[in-house]
Amino acid sequence: MIKILGSILMLMSLSACSVLELKPNTVSRDPLLPIGEVPSLVVYHADIPRAPSLSPFLFRDIRGRNFTDSYPPLKTYLNENKIFWDDDYLYLSAVLEEPDLVASLTQRDTVIFYDNDFEIFLDPDRDNHAYGEIEINAKNTVWDLFLTKPYKDQGLALTSWDVLNLSTHVTLHGTLNNGKDTDRFWEVTARIPFASLGALGVNKAPADGDVWHVNFSRVEWHYTKLPDGSYQKIPNTPEENWVWSPTGIVAIHHPERWGKLIFRKDAKSTYVRPTYDVEFALLNEIYYAQTAFYKHFQKYAQSLEELKNFGTFVLPENRQPAFEITDQGWRVTIDLPAGSPESKMSIIQDARVEYLK
Repeated sequence: MIKILGSILMLMSLSACSVLELKPNTVSRDPLLPIGEVPSLVVYHADIPRAPSLSPFLFRDIRGRNFTDSYPPLKTYLNENKIFWDDDYLYLSAVLEEPDLVASLTQRDTVIFYDNDFEIFLDPDRDNHAYGEIEINAKNTVWDLFLTKPYKDQGLALTSWDVLNLSTHVTLHGTLNNGKDTDRFWEVTARIPFASLGALGVNKAPADGDVWHVNFSRVEWHYTKLPDGSYQKIPNTPEENWVWSPTGIVAIHHPERWGKLIFRKDAKSTYVRPTYDVEFALLNEIYYAQTAFYKHFQKYAQSLEELKNFGTFVLPENRQPAFEITDQGWRVTIDLPAGSPESKMSIIQDARVEYLK
């Protein structure tokens, strides 16, 4: 919950945005969770019929599978019947169980997670940088912001960036800010124009089988009910953070741990664009190991052997990562399987992943 370009033209277009200065997370992070724990969701084109359903993926504590000392998460479902896409928009929807509907913020681009909220994170080109965030509370107040890169890598949040023509809607099943009754749930939907996501590396509808890295989160504060039916936050009590794809720490801005949104346009197709999970996990594990190595030795490792005490590395068969020290820091590159759309994948000192033709 701790909040937080490519071409010169993109940088110029974003430079006019205001920069939100928020304190980066400084808590040390456990190694990456196993690849198999990253959830995925197939999102179908509007032309493909589909049966109404709620996603079986209940949200979990952001700290992951080994964290049990937590307030039991309220049920949160991805509403698959309302999650689809067409040639212009991505449609997302969630249903959030909530016995106490509470919201106060009404000004767009205020820090919406100070209320209970639902949050959407989008990294369409899967490079860990230049990603978007949309937060929505029960009053349908929106905060959309652009992250140049994660806070842990000195990224900036451009809060004046807007998803042009974004449309959101909230349906309440209960009464807002009335502690004298018990509410049921609220439903949030968002219609996101592909044409407005140029800063994120895409500006048109995806192709069949394309994959984005995404995450969904809800922030839940603890309130006490006052005699007049109003609510008051319980002081000195941290919020709950329940997410679709846990990051292993109370910080959502670890996009390498987000889940996958798989776009399906042809009902008979089974094609999924390669995401190179083994190579992606390896490079990100090397990034964390290099960061720890530098803190210890004040220099970067030049081989995997030097990092053996700083991480656990799963190597693809018959391929080894190549290390390079650069003026900015370091780069590690690995060959991708023969016949892949890209030939190599690399990562650098600020966690940016690059896919090389």
